[in-house]
Amino acid sequence: MTLLYCPGMGYYMPPDNIDVLWRWEADREWSSDKLRLVLSWHPIKKRTRCGARLENGRFVNLQVNKKWACETPDEAFISFKARKRRQVGILAAQLEEARAALELADAGRPSLPWE
Repeated sequence: MTLLYCPGMGYYMPPDNIDVLWRWEADREWSSDKLRLVLSWHPIKKRTRCGARLENGRFVNLQVNKKWACETPDEAFISFKARKRRQVGILAAQLEEARAALELADAGRPSLPWE
């Protein structure tokens, strides 16, 4: 299920006369553990030569690869997939390190120099 959401404004499409940036997020429904994708739009307060200041005060640099929000929903979806791939890589490395540490611990407690 996909929802369109604007923080503080509710669930609806942005008006045609408002300049917005888009961001995809994975979210859990409050009534269940079901994961869903939510497309949120964020009104732009002011554009600059390198980015945009959003109504919530956040500045988004639009000239870098890692944007917090994007110009189109399609760009935002590509960004979302890249963020999740990166997250999976980080968590996989952390899991591998935790397993290696557990193997060391299962081998027995090391003796201390004063024992």
